[in-house]
Amino acid sequence: MLEFGFDDMAASPSPFSQLEYEEKESVRRALLAILNGDFIDDSEFQTRLGIDRTDLAAVADSYPNIDDKLDSSVETLSINNCLNELCFGLSISKDAWSRWLDVTRKELTELYAKWGCLRGWTSTGIR
Repeated sequence: MLEFGFDDMAASPSPFSQLEYEEKESVRRALLAILNGDFIDDSEFQTRLGIDRTDLAAVADSYPNIDDKLDSSVETLSINNCLNELCFGLSISKDAWSRWLDVTRKELTELYAKWGCLRGWTSTGIR
């Protein structure tokens, strides 16, 4: 069995950094859709996402240097929970979807699964 110390984890590339450029752009657009769109009311935001808009804005502003190595990081929560809402939680019209996102829901769901696999997760979902 392999054992990894904290330093080993810190030296490994983040899952986000392993995505292709176009995939990173799709994640960025997803973060901005949740941050700036009218999909989730302020009164529900923290409850549904586990982060507040200020945290999400900071993550979006850090693009393309999003460091999502740790499962408990605000970066990981932001990516995971925004993608989860867009793929499975929210009902969004085709017009609204195309205003914010550059991929289909199916493509975003596949990207979400890929990002989860890069994390070593066997499944995705709200965290």
